[in-house]
Amino acid sequence: MALPPGFNAFLIIIAVIVGLLAGGAALYVVLAFAHPDDSEAGGGAAPWVGRGVAVLAFALAAWTVLLFPLDLANAKACAPGMAAAYCTFAIPSRQLW
Repeated sequence: MALPPGFNAFLIIIAVIVGLLAGGAALYVVLAFAHPDDSEAGGGAAPWVGRGVAVLAFALAAWTVLLFPLDLANAKACAPGMAAAYCTFAIPSRQLW
C-alpha cells in the first residue's frame, strides 16, 4: 500500500518520537530533583498531583519550543510551486499554535 502524495511520514514519526522524549525528560527531571520530604507531604495522591502539574508544565514548555522547527519543516513540504494535493496530509500547524 503506497502512501498518499504529500504524506510526510518521516516528519510525523520524528515529531512523535521527539515529543515522547521531551515528555520523558520532563518526568525524569521532576522525579530526579524531587526533595525526599515531598513524598510524605500530605500523603495519598497530593504529592503526585503537584508532580503531574510540573511534568505537564515542563513538557508543554519543551513542546512549544520544538513546535517552531516542526512548523518550518512542515512549511518546506508545502512550497508555493507544489500542487495543493501535496499539502493535504501535512501537520496542521495553525491548530497546534
